Amino acid sequence: CTSGYFGRFCENEFHHRTIRRYVSESCGIIAIIILSAVIGFVVFMDILKYIFNIDPVQKYEEEFFDNELDSQVWNEIDSESNGELQEEYGIVEEVNPTSKNNTLYSIDCCRHFITDVIITLMVHETNRYTQQHLPAQELI
Repeated sequence: CTSGYFGRFCENEFHHRTIRRYVSESCGIIAIIILSAVIGFVVFMDILKYIFNIDPVQKYEEEFFDNELDSQVWNEIDSESNGELQEEYGIVEEVNPTSKNNTLYSIDCCRHFITDVIITLMVHETNRYTQQHLPAQELI
């Protein structure tokens, strides 16, 4: 008999093997339920937005961008940087690593310049451009 089974024809299973099988099956079922719930939520939100033209997050996006930015007027951006401009090296500023072992990765430098506000602005403007120009074009 292979490990975990016993008996004349290997028809019996050790108790620890049975428990492991039930635990692994339960974890698999829970993972499938969670994935199904997430996929269902995404599909539900897409149905609301693209079929019924109900955008549940539009109110929050408009509040953020109406309060922070005027999309038709260029405004000066206030720098959050405290770096100094030095003649030989440009701006010298400390980039803080985000890893647990304090290793500085290239993503840390990227996130230093491209903040969440910039990414949110790029998403907002891309969506606005699509809303303005996509209905005018015929989809194939």
